[in-house]
Amino acid sequence: MKLSAQALFFCALFTFQVWLQVRRGALNGLFFYPRPVREEAFAKGLSTPEKLKMQRLCFLIPFVAVQGAVLFLLVYAGEAPQSFRSAYLHSLFLLEVMNLYDGIVIDKLWVGLDPFWKLPGIDSPYAQSWPEMFIKRAKLALFWVFAALLPALPALF
Repeated sequence: MKLSAQALFFCALFTFQVWLQVRRGALNGLFFYPRPVREEAFAKGLSTPEKLKMQRLCFLIPFVAVQGAVLFLLVYAGEAPQSFRSAYLHSLFLLEVMNLYDGIVIDKLWVGLDPFWKLPGIDSPYAQSWPEMFIKRAKLALFWVFAALLPALPALF
């Protein structure tokens, strides 16, 4: 599969998993929101920190497992990478595309423009500003530089 098609599939899978979490209402994705929004939701009785922690774990464990497994399959399915370097760069590319996709398409467009994400009775801004989004993406970009090593490790053997 071509790299661009893989990136598109990887991002579509990301979106699908987020949609599965919030399909019954944006409150099911409260853990995605900034801290001030979460605290306002707690104060209004819309959720509790304990419930939020459980929701987050129940989302993140399968999310990371699925995205990680698919990343591994995309790197190694079909034509196996010729070297650790090619496997690493392949993984890094897919993770960085997902990072930018999450920031621009998910956070700024879907969350920022779709009224679905507006929580009832919450006045705090729930979408990040462009500078906040770019700062968060830059930090995550550094994380992905190291995380991309994991799917590349089997290429050493």
